Order: sequence, then structure tokens, then C-alpha cells
Amino acid sequence: MRSRWVGGVTNGSPDWYSAKHVQEKLLATDYEHINSRDCSLLKESMQFCTKLDHFYLDRGLALYSSLRKHHPDAEMHVLALSQEAADFLESKGLSGLRVIRLETLIASEPQLASARSTRTDAEFAFTLTPFLICETLTACPENEWVIYVDADMLFFGPVAEVLKHHQGADVVMSRHNFSDHMQEQQRYGTYNTGFTAFRKTADGEKCAKWWAAQCLAWCHDRLENGKFADQKYIEQFPNIVPKAVGLNHPGVNCAPWNVSGRRFEHRSGITLVDNFPLILYHFAKVKRINASCIATRTRAQGVKNAKGLNRRVYKPYAKALADATSRNSIPREWVLGGNRARNGAKQKNLGRDEELHAIGLVAGLLYGDFVSSRI
Repeated sequence: MRSRWVGGVTNGSPDWYSAKHVQEKLLATDYEHINSRDCSLLKESMQFCTKLDHFYLDRGLALYSSLRKHHPDAEMHVLALSQEAADFLESKGLSGLRVIRLETLIASEPQLASARSTRTDAEFAFTLTPFLICETLTACPENEWVIYVDADMLFFGPVAEVLKHHQGADVVMSRHNFSDHMQEQQRYGTYNTGFTAFRKTADGEKCAKWWAAQCLAWCHDRLENGKFADQKYIEQFPNIVPKAVGLNHPGVNCAPWNVSGRRFEHRSGITLVDNFPLILYHFAKVKRINASCIATRTRAQGVKNAKGLNRRVYKPYAKALADATSRNSIPREWVLGGNRARNGAKQKNLGRDEELHAIGLVAGLLYGDFVSSRI
């Protein structure tokens, strides 16, 4: 695996701000007027990185567009896990998007090649996370933030305002904050890899390099001796550097595992979750059904009583995916191929898949399992 929002402690110290304090600060912020023309109000300088193959181009480019909307000057570094993805992105020449080819990253750390031979594609992708972060850190100025985000996420607001509350930190980690009925998932890690930030300082780079070394030694898609993929290592960050802190903002890294019982609404042009600005949502396990429709798979993931979730969050995501696909002319077989096992296999059953999807489309829309950008 890659609760309602609760407070906590990091490395024996209270979090940097309390629930009441952060709510007062965030709700006092005039988010309605922080748009693409006034992001200079947000003082933190930052760069972003993610990784994807060609079956995830629609997700990645939707993420990129949402980032450009809220942080138009930020650069996104994309590790292309397939040659098709690298060639496609380079051919687009998108502003503020830097393509890193997989072979280039492997050449910078030859031991990755041997690790690749002993791991599944998913495990090797997990292994690469801290190496991508280290590579991005080398390309950015001193004291700047490098933020890793999973490709299946979407920005609903500017993250810079959140990081302003952590100006003295070198590393910021995002908690899973599992919903009450999902607490057993805690064994997969207190923190989620999907949003992890490192500042370019001596300690920020030290922590990222430590993480890379651990993932190089062991990174598998199973629980073993207190480890799980790239994720459980994050719990050790406060032991590696003193200023590694847990992020408590309930609107960052919202995901199926923490949205049960929460309310999503739209006021004054801002999407809110329990009256906090929604900044970044993690669309884990979403599948494309057709050009305009997605399967949210939230019920299958245990989401309960999340008011307004489909209308305020998943419907905009369906539209973002559709727009990214049409705007960039992403091949249909790649878009629908993302629903199937990757491993370079030909997508032989796409037609049959679409038949089955069509049969279940009406039922899916009625039960809220499917969301369309057109309805």
C-alpha cells in the first residue's frame, strides 16, 4: 500500500502546529486570490518530481497541468520508466517539464542494474523513488524544496502555503492518517511515499541518500522485518536527521484510506475537505473506463460515508484525465492499457474489456463506482 485527521508527534516532539492553529492559519489565507497570477505571495521555492511509464501518461500529464495551474513557475522532473514515455514527453516539449530517461538514472548508479534483475517492475519502480529525488536535488538551487509526488495525484490548490509552516524543516513526510476502520493498514507504514519533500540542505540530501542506500539494499512489495517497499523506511527519517517532520495538513495527500466520514464541498472557487482547503488528492487504483468515465474503486478500498467525494473530487479528476488525453493525443491503447498488467505485454483484450465496461457502466454510475466528467 503505498482517519480522519489526527495530531501526532514526530521524534518525541509535538508537531509543528496544532489542529486549531493550522485551521486558523489556513482558513485565514485568502486562497480565492492565490491563483496563477499571484503565486509570488507564496514564498517557498520548490521543484517537483514523479515517475511513470507510457500507460500512466494520462495521469502524469493531468498532474502536470494541475501543478502548472497552481504553481506556474515550478518545474516538474519526470522519470520515464519506458522508452515510449520518454520519447512521447520529449516530443511534446512541455514548458517546465524535464524528462529523465531511465537508462540515464541507472548509468548514474550502476548498482541499480543488478537490483533490477532481482525485483519485479513494481519493486524496481519503488527502488527508484529516492534516486529520482537525489537526481532532482542535484539540479536545484540551495535551500529549495524538492517534492516527490506519485503520478496518480492531482493538485487542487497551492502546496507552497502549507510548506511555509515548515520553513525550518529539512524533510517533510505525509501521514497516511488511516480512517478508523482501516487502522490495520498501519502495518504498511505511518507515512505515505506519495508526498515526500526534501529541502536542498546538507541534512535534506543526507536523508535522501540514506533512503536510496536502503532501497538499493532491499525494496520488495511485501512486509519483512519491519520493512515494506520504499515506504516503511520513511519512519526512520527523524532518526537520520533532526528536522524531519510529519505533515498534519488534512488537505494534502487525501486518499481513499483517509477520507471516510469526511465532507468535500466547493465554496468561493475553492474545494474544501472538512473546511480545510484541499491541496492534493491521491487517486489510488482509479481505472479508465472510456474517454470520459473512470472507475473510482473507492467502495472496494473501504471508503465509507465520504460526502461530496465523487462530485467534488473524482468528477474533476475524470475531466482532467480526459483533457490530458485529448490535449496531448495520448494513444488509446496506452490509456486503456493502464488498466491491465504492464510488463510490455500487448493489450490483446481491450475490445472485450470495453464490452464488459459498457455492460457495467449504468450500474456503476448508479452505485457511484463510476464517475463521468459529462454527467
